[in-house]
Amino acid sequence: MSDNLNNPNESNEQNEVKSGEYVAPTPPEEPQAPQPTAPQAPPQPTVPQPTTPASDNGQYSAPVNPTPGVQQAGQMNEAEKASGMSIAALVLGIVGFLFGCCYGLGIIPGILAIVFGVLDNNKLKRENRTVGKGFNIAGIILGSIAILAGIIMIILLAVGFANMDMLQELESYSY
Repeated sequence: MSDNLNNPNESNEQNEVKSGEYVAPTPPEEPQAPQPTAPQAPPQPTVPQPTTPASDNGQYSAPVNPTPGVQQAGQMNEAEKASGMSIAALVLGIVGFLFGCCYGLGIIPGILAIVFGVLDNNKLKRENRTVGKGFNIAGIILGSIAILAGIIMIILLAVGFANMDMLQELESYSY
């Protein structure tokens, strides 16, 4: 090979093109060591999104769940939502609990919380469901506490007003 480089008159099949022009030899490529790379996370599996057929008016409906029995994030079945009565029982129980010591104002929301909680709890038993039962129980408990606090507050106010005359008599005495 070194003889070919020293004598440019000799023809080399690799260096000649059929038209007779001389092409400079290309240096052989040196094998390169593989470059170190950072470890990469495995690719995430992709779930094909189902297409939704267009409705009669040309608008698309909500996407269909691709796997039956498995819910996507943020979705709930209608059967799994708590009823409005159970939420009302909880909210009225909280309101009654907060206003229980305010001149007995918590008695009315407390009574309503107990009524809504008991009615919805009976409905859940008939339908053999459990969603919303905790709201009902919390509403019943908070409503009961609100009624007791309201009754105690009314008694204390009545005793206080009854004893107000006695306090005025004590103030009138001079020492």
